Amino acid sequence: MYPFMVKHLGLDSKGVFNKKTGEYEESGNVIESVAQQRTFNSLEEMPGHSLKPGALIAFD
Repeated sequence: MYPFMVKHLGLDSKGVFNKKTGEYEESGNVIESVAQQRTFNSLEEMPGHSLKPGALIAFD
């Protein structure tokens, strides 16, 4: 996955690629909880024009 992303998205692999082993190092990555990933903590904080959880979207 990393070589593809580096090549096609122009990402810099310097911080994750180990030249000695030829492997990508992910130990520095942090898995965030759902709460940490949220931008808004409640429906009241969400802008009026935003899609709310469970909103139905019509595809024409």
